[in-house]
Amino acid sequence: MTADRVPVTPTQPDQSQRVRGGIRALSKTANPLNARLLWKSLPSVALEWNRNHRHHGGLRAALRCLFGAVQICVGPPRQCARFPGCEIVTFSVVPVLTAVWAKCINYATQNTESRLIVGDCSGGFEIAGGPDSLQRHCVANFSHGEKLDLFLRTFCGSDYVLICDDDILWLDGKPLEWTLDAMHRDPRVAAVSLVPRPGLIPLMAGVTDVAMGSYCLLVRRRIWQPEQLSFQVVSPTGSLQCPNFYETADFANVELIRRGYKVAVAPEDVRRYLLPSYGVSCWAIRIQRTGGHLLPRLLKQRGLQPKVYAIVCFMEGVAALARELRLHLCTHDLVPPQMLLRAKHELSGLMDAKEREHIALRVASDLDRVRALLAQSMRLVRC
Repeated sequence: MTADRVPVTPTQPDQSQRVRGGIRALSKTANPLNARLLWKSLPSVALEWNRNHRHHGGLRAALRCLFGAVQICVGPPRQCARFPGCEIVTFSVVPVLTAVWAKCINYATQNTESRLIVGDCSGGFEIAGGPDSLQRHCVANFSHGEKLDLFLRTFCGSDYVLICDDDILWLDGKPLEWTLDAMHRDPRVAAVSLVPRPGLIPLMAGVTDVAMGSYCLLVRRRIWQPEQLSFQVVSPTGSLQCPNFYETADFANVELIRRGYKVAVAPEDVRRYLLPSYGVSCWAIRIQRTGGHLLPRLLKQRGLQPKVYAIVCFMEGVAALARELRLHLCTHDLVPPQMLLRAKHELSGLMDAKEREHIALRVASDLDRVRALLAQSMRLVRC
């Protein structure tokens, strides 16, 4: 879940003008993106208070994100030392979920030189026994594309950057090994998608058959930065009404292909080592904002009910797993338990019992695989 999207239109500065220089410029010479995010910092934190910060550390958490955002936008230039391995970037609005994700991906990719970079948009992310290389940077919960542009230009020093949502849990390092190998074999491969975006917007038709998305994407910075690409939403008309805009990373996807680069998509036999659970952060924030009262929305969109029930079961399981393995240092929950219980109760009144049981068993089976992986990693640490 991110802040409101601001589309780029042809009447505004183009993509390259909007992102050139990244966040390294001081406030006096800041480009339009820097200046806009600087002024958006306080409103963004205020907007996130009730649905985010108050549940993950309160005022202290909110101030961390506010000051972190301001420092990024107007602070002195940051020179990132070159990192020879792969950097893995995620953004956290549900700290307990991010802690479980970090443990999974760190253990799964232990045979590949890597380091984790977490953009903490809640202000409450902490992890017990986390990897020494983990970097945490507090930032306001801007749009996903804006945050990616900032972090790629500010905190990344590797040629290979894996962008991965924290609701995609890793069971093995094979997907990362496959994507890196694909780039090493062909220098024209600029991006490799491990979780392509479902569907294809009309604006992309005729250019590609699959949208790479930004759920789990390896990018080659040596191409991305010189080409001055951006992850931001782009609208040719200035409208965010479907299907009149490019979603996060869609415009960059099209531009890479038009400029002669390749965008690869990992095959199913590679992607099976990932457990995606789309939309967990969005629904966690929605539950916190509404106190768990999802009935008005779900009555209007019955097709969402199975998906949301699976997400609620997933959140319950991840919270239990984090407590069981003592992964998170703070006392707050993944989401307040009474709110999660209320949301589940409302869903139970809308869905058939057999359908709920089937979803719950499937989610439990997936999380058992995660539990086995993490238990093995904890045993190795104790040894």
